[in-house]
Amino acid sequence: MELRQACSGFANALVIAQGLAAAPQVKAIGIVGSETGSVYLDPQRASEDISQLVNLVMMGDGGGAIVLGPDDSGRGARISNNFFGQVGMGRASGFSLAAGGSDEPFLEQGALEFKHDFAAVRTGGPELFFHGAAIASSLGNGVKSVDYLIPHQANGRMAELLGPFLGVEPKRVFVNAERIGNTGSAAIWLALAELRSILKPGATALALGAEATKYMFGGFHYVHG
Repeated sequence: MELRQACSGFANALVIAQGLAAAPQVKAIGIVGSETGSVYLDPQRASEDISQLVNLVMMGDGGGAIVLGPDDSGRGARISNNFFGQVGMGRASGFSLAAGGSDEPFLEQGALEFKHDFAAVRTGGPELFFHGAAIASSLGNGVKSVDYLIPHQANGRMAELLGPFLGVEPKRVFVNAERIGNTGSAAIWLALAELRSILKPGATALALGAEATKYMFGGFHYVHG
């Protein structure tokens, strides 16, 4: 099944995977997140359009995957309390494809480009993390009850920006975007994979995703095993 949801795709995929895992005889479900945002950027236009310059600096290509199975109550790592939501109904997209999508499938000349209302995203983005944190708290996994937060890797400064906003120490906010960029659909899985390499059994993390296309959000609680 293919989902085109970029930065919040991981959360929607988890909701679907949870339903699939409840079916009899299902043993494993693979979720793959991949991003090739660089093909939608024209470096030659970066000096003409500040939104293209922002994208050129921030976006990265990557892929990450996770294999899930039904809860067998045995030993091992666990993902639980996953959720997905949106606050974008009636809002203009903060991030969209200028041409080449379903409305304009063919591009006569030039490269495909994203329209990026980065000012609107900067203003509306924190709201998505606020909603995600509130839902996580209602599920018993508040931001202050976990060892680490894994936010969407929008940029390399997420720890210093998001930590004070959510009331947690920046050192508890795991970020790798300063090295690999914003990898969209792959971002959360790549960050989780890297964080897992330093976690001890029993350590916990809360993933909080945010998507500027139509202001979607989602997340999950992780316990290392």
